[in-house]
Amino acid sequence: MKRRFAKEESTPPSALVPEVRAYIAEQLRCQRSIRVGEIAQQLGRSASYLNACFKAATGESISAYTQRQRIEQAKRLLESSDSLAEIWTELSYYDQPHFNRQFKKATGFTPQEYRKKCS
Repeated sequence: MKRRFAKEESTPPSALVPEVRAYIAEQLRCQRSIRVGEIAQQLGRSASYLNACFKAATGESISAYTQRQRIEQAKRLLESSDSLAEIWTELSYYDQPHFNRQFKKATGFTPQEYRKKCS
């Protein structure tokens, strides 16, 4: 366990950010849900250390970044002809009401209102 912490402490926090972002982008492309613990395991770091490094370097947590990326992808999909069911399923939301709440919280619009605004 000491080696793990020594490895973590020797890595500058900002050095992990590109790896985290790349992992998140890949998971979104593969339509998989994203967990901080899984990212940490993939990168050989503890979840708390990885999240602290990411937040120190970017100003936001990994979860907040992931949610923002999902919303940005949802916006792109809403501008196309994908159905709402396809969109929330593709982005690994639990159900449509959860997707609607998260989207409105982030944008101020429901997905339907956003789609109407963009058309």
